[in-house]
Amino acid sequence: MRMKAALLGSLVALLLGACSGSGGGGGGGYGYGTAPTTAPSSEAFVTVSDQDARAGQVRVDEIETSGPSWIVIHTQANGGPGPVIGYAAVPDGRSTDVVVDVDASAATPVLYAMLHTDAGTVGTYEFPGADVPVAGERTNVPFNVTLAAQEPQVSVSDQTIVDGTLTIGRVVATEPGWIVIHTESNGGPGPIVGYAPVSAGVNPDVSVAIDVTAATPSLYAMLHVDAGTLGTYEFPGADVPVAGDQTNPRFNLQVSEGPTVDVDMRSFSFSPRSIVVRAGTTVRWTNFDSASHSTTSDEGLWDSGLFGQEENFSFAFETPGVYLYHCTAHGGPGGAAMSGQVTVIP
Repeated sequence: MRMKAALLGSLVALLLGACSGSGGGGGGGYGYGTAPTTAPSSEAFVTVSDQDARAGQVRVDEIETSGPSWIVIHTQANGGPGPVIGYAAVPDGRSTDVVVDVDASAATPVLYAMLHTDAGTVGTYEFPGADVPVAGERTNVPFNVTLAAQEPQVSVSDQTIVDGTLTIGRVVATEPGWIVIHTESNGGPGPIVGYAPVSAGVNPDVSVAIDVTAATPSLYAMLHVDAGTLGTYEFPGADVPVAGDQTNPRFNLQVSEGPTVDVDMRSFSFSPRSIVVRAGTTVRWTNFDSASHSTTSDEGLWDSGLFGQEENFSFAFETPGVYLYHCTAHGGPGGAAMSGQVTVIP
């Protein structure tokens, strides 16, 4: 009986070994081409080649993971990974020919294939959040893509000024250039109050520092070429505006109007934290917390001292500029904790 049992056990082991060696499985919605192997990985990695992305897809050659993950396609911004334009889930192990749908209209000539964990709800992409990038020398790989030619375009929304800067939502340029902020004069673009460089391709969320002392309530975000000395803004001169129907949009500053503008002190913060007012406006701070607060200029221009609930303090702003302030009890200069700013335009 013992001999028969041993022979039977050996036969079962052989059959199980043969079954484990067979391939199998479909994509299961993960977005990979061939089935992943089940061999454990000593190091996660991504391999991707330069390719044509005009159809709105990119193909990642090979991915090795330790656990369920995401392959995430980032644009390039400031020489490194920028906003995400597409992602696909990948299972544990090795996957090949992983196809990722991307937003080609937002793509840049250089993209990044970055491996992220699937550490939150499995199958739900959560980044920013639990699904953070995977650390490793080969888990964030840049590659070049061919994109469809795009018309020059500038997209911008009405906004407030934060720390003396504006944000231009999206700039599409066919060559290196400049996004230039013009004031409004006689119903059209006037003098320039700021500019920032842009690269060929799609530039998301371009920050432009401006001279707030010369800003007007309505402004123009105008695309210029960089045709002279590269990297040196030359206008008037070689860096002329780019012609086009969508290269010079007008937008408005979100200006708090009226002779007196209110800022609340609630839950140990100023609300709103940042406001834009016209010269001559009085700002009134009212404390709605049980704790005492102050409104104190970072530069010593005003100091209310600590005052209690339902009390208020006012200060008139006569000169254009950016004024930073804080609560001496719960904040500090330079934007620390309970702090705020008032931007005054002419």
